[in-house]
Amino acid sequence: MQRLMHLLYFIFAYTYDIGINHASSLCGSYILSSHTSLKSCNNILNNNNDSYMIGNTTPSYIVIKLCNEVRIQNIYLKNNEWLSNFPCKIKFSILKNKKWINIGTFNMKKSRKIQKFIIQNNYKNTCDRHDSNNKYNIHD
Repeated sequence: MQRLMHLLYFIFAYTYDIGINHASSLCGSYILSSHTSLKSCNNILNNNNDSYMIGNTTPSYIVIKLCNEVRIQNIYLKNNEWLSNFPCKIKFSILKNKKWINIGTFNMKKSRKIQKFIIQNNYKNTCDRHDSNNKYNIHD
């Protein structure tokens, strides 16, 4: 029997100057697609501590349509669920000219605090792909 992982992530994609959360459901962002093992993915786009995403401990992905076309400078993740596991690696990609471009691969800390991931090449796009525990060639 596979262990289930309860995840509660708040994803924030900030621009250079105004610090707006472009990955919020309040802004108009939504989930375009996700791995079949993930349930309730829309919950990662809101700040409700009582709602969360549920997934297996297998490699998975989430594709988020950001509410605006922005240059992503920082991405912030937070895991508030006390009974969950933590992904080891997080990979962020954007869709540009119908190709996924890796904009950063990071090791995630085992911490309940907000973790900041700095995106070095500030690509401009509206789709963000978030892979957790990936092997870098993930297909549904």
